[in-house]
Amino acid sequence: MKILICTFTFPPNKDGVSEASRVLAEDFILSGHDVTVATGHIPGRSLTHCGAIIKEFNIYGGSTWRSGYQGEVQEFQEFLCSNRFDALFFQCWDVWCTDIALPYFSAIPGIKVLASHGYSTHQWTPASKPPWGLVSWAFRLLRVLKMPWNLRRFDFVVFLSKRRDGGRFLDVTMAYLSGFLRFKVIPNSVDITEFQKPAGAFRVRYGLQDRFMALCLANYSDRKNQKLTLEVFQDAAIPHSVLCFIGEKFNDYSAELQKSAALPGFDTLDGNVLFLDRLSREETCQAVVDCDVMLLTARMETQPIVLLEGMAAGKPFVAKDCGCITEYPGGLVCSNRVELVSALRSVAESRENREGLGRVGRGYVTVEHERGRVMVAYRAILDGVEKKQGKEL
Repeated sequence: MKILICTFTFPPNKDGVSEASRVLAEDFILSGHDVTVATGHIPGRSLTHCGAIIKEFNIYGGSTWRSGYQGEVQEFQEFLCSNRFDALFFQCWDVWCTDIALPYFSAIPGIKVLASHGYSTHQWTPASKPPWGLVSWAFRLLRVLKMPWNLRRFDFVVFLSKRRDGGRFLDVTMAYLSGFLRFKVIPNSVDITEFQKPAGAFRVRYGLQDRFMALCLANYSDRKNQKLTLEVFQDAAIPHSVLCFIGEKFNDYSAELQKSAALPGFDTLDGNVLFLDRLSREETCQAVVDCDVMLLTARMETQPIVLLEGMAAGKPFVAKDCGCITEYPGGLVCSNRVELVSALRSVAESRENREGLGRVGRGYVTVEHERGRVMVAYRAILDGVEKKQGKEL
């Protein structure tokens, strides 16, 4: 079967959607399918990945009231319409690869599947100057009103969770309210074998010895809110501790974090902060294995893979409530800075508590998010495509 995965991000990018797209491509290849990935342009990227063909498009801009998408837009449209794929998987709402394709669905052969990674179009992001982002927000609300019809343009939709709310899961809520039934809940997955390696190598490399280690694994950005992570670590003042940040690459946001960590008022007893970027996948997984707790204070998440990876390694987490994190056992979910500080102290003070939470989390991931089990559900979608094609023939 010929499959196209349309995603705005793909390796070597390091983020949740890139990881999910990589896993999908690799599993479909191993299952004997012919896979092409349509994605954005990155200089120097290999145009093959584990047998999948990478087709790049240099597209930028956005679907806003001021400007639309620019660059190789027409080339992408022609690519979709002129190539015959049996199934097309679109990753995410309101990104260039989905937005540009939607109006042409009737001319694009193949079954169209949307893999939703959460919905945020309706959420207002305040700007620093008048009209404070309200005009663009109002424009986006018009897009939200089209969602019941846009859902029906797809032959199938995949949601990460059955949770229904007015936040990141507004699309799930709209599907139920509008009577859209062609969907399936398939969560993010984890390769548990990546986190079964012996502990210690990361600590030895960075001289962390027997320090209590909190790990924040997220790209440096205001959305991931590492500023709050740093403040929580500072307030907790855990003796003989280290906070380790790992992001894809340093940027202006990480520079400001490093300045804050160097201020004279930053008092964590004998704790310190480690800033890292551009780590290999192997070294990142080793950091998860070697940490004592995963710490995440993001402003916006859907179903964060990094916490699932920590749980796969048997590590507890302390996280700010967002997305569907409250569905995860094996950690402490908090509403504010004070609660986060208290939770971090509690897991630091008791090894027994940490290990207990870690066991619960690992058991949950093994059942609900183990990669092999999750990918069976995606393969079932392809089985349905083959059956439909057989009936048409």
